[in-house]
Amino acid sequence: EMGRELIVNYEHKVIHRKIVAVLIYCLLFLAIGTIFTTEQTFAATIGQKEIKVGLEFCKSYPVSLTAGGNRIAFEAKDVPPVIITPKGEKNGRTLIPARALFETLGASVFWSETEQKVSVALGDKAIAFIIGNDLATVDDKNVKMDVPALIIDHDGDYYGTTMIPVRFVVEALGFSVKWDDKTRNIEIDISGKDSVNPDKSSTDSNASSQGGITAKGLPALCDEAKGKLIFIDSGHGGADSGAIALSTGQYEKNFNLPISIKLGEYLKEAGFNVYLIKEKDQNIPIPSDYVFHKEVTKSKLQLYYRAVIANSMNTDFFVSIHNNSSPTARSSGTEVICADKIFYGMYDDGTALTIKDRAIEWATSMPAIKLDESGEPLGTTLMENYGITSTEVAEAVMDNMVATLGTRKSRIINNNDYALMNCVKAPSIIVEGAFMSNPQDLAIMNRPDYSEKYAYATAKGIIEAFNKRYGK
Repeated sequence: EMGRELIVNYEHKVIHRKIVAVLIYCLLFLAIGTIFTTEQTFAATIGQKEIKVGLEFCKSYPVSLTAGGNRIAFEAKDVPPVIITPKGEKNGRTLIPARALFETLGASVFWSETEQKVSVALGDKAIAFIIGNDLATVDDKNVKMDVPALIIDHDGDYYGTTMIPVRFVVEALGFSVKWDDKTRNIEIDISGKDSVNPDKSSTDSNASSQGGITAKGLPALCDEAKGKLIFIDSGHGGADSGAIALSTGQYEKNFNLPISIKLGEYLKEAGFNVYLIKEKDQNIPIPSDYVFHKEVTKSKLQLYYRAVIANSMNTDFFVSIHNNSSPTARSSGTEVICADKIFYGMYDDGTALTIKDRAIEWATSMPAIKLDESGEPLGTTLMENYGITSTEVAEAVMDNMVATLGTRKSRIINNNDYALMNCVKAPSIIVEGAFMSNPQDLAIMNRPDYSEKYAYATAKGIIEAFNKRYGK
């Protein structure tokens, strides 16, 4: 009997395992079926089917857009305005290409690749939305949209267009919008809105502190930091090409200059005083009778003389704009070089002395260097002299560069041996945006918005660091 009972119990266990196995198989089958048959959706009520129907309908019955009576033109690569009816609803929602609208209104736009987030600023208005999410922020308040912003690829080339719900965005920016059913035209009323002029909106520094955001979408600079002098060095130039992309023959200097100019615009608008070492591709003029100290060869004068100019101007912060290269294509990402140096004195030629062993070497002949009782040079830290360090700015710039450009965070190099680190008296950073020797990085560099994003991220990092240190 015991043997039979064991057999029966075993059979029951086998049957139980078979039932469990069948159930698991059925669940897996249903799950796999769901994976392959469920339509990709961007939100709860809009899927690929609704998008396809809307595109096909508007192809036959196009929608136009005007602002202030002027028709807004769209590029051929853009998805045209489309009316999409969410699943289960009768009324459609009109979505239009974001770029064309914002350019017409004179708004400033910032795109975060990592967050899939679009931030828009116009005068004292600021809105932000995330692709596929129906929750937006308007002047830092959460607002629910009836449909989300979408990225739509209408021609199958894997490059989509950012489409935004026109009524929500236009009204959030303070305008009104009307739909003409006969002409199928969307009319944006911009009467009385001076800020619609792109030139005026981008140069009106009086709006920079309104709402905690500048007209270009940057954080407003605290009053305590306004007027501080930021020295912008465009790396290389003239006969010095900098790094060369071997795959394309492009010169680093041709990337650095437009970034530097754009950075200057951003920082000026924020409220800094700005000095650009150059605004065109050229060598830096050096007086023929200028005598540099013995450690520097004539070929390096272009590099070191930048420090001389910066020190003579009593610069508050020095930033040098570069892009990187490596013997191997594996190296990639953004690097920022900094040094929290101690200032020991000045060379006779106007460069700073920030390395202790040099200070000891030169102390006997340089009255600017004072020694303590033990013979060590007495220095002044960046925090004591400037109220901010190179490292904290480097960290803020790095975070914003990676978030904005979508590059890999390579490293922050804290090293006083770099020429601009040891010869510039003020807090200093060198930004290396991306590696020209890396195919993926070079593709990022060749995007049409690379200069603007690089400059924006650097400016934002500088502003954030100064606000954190100086703001009350």
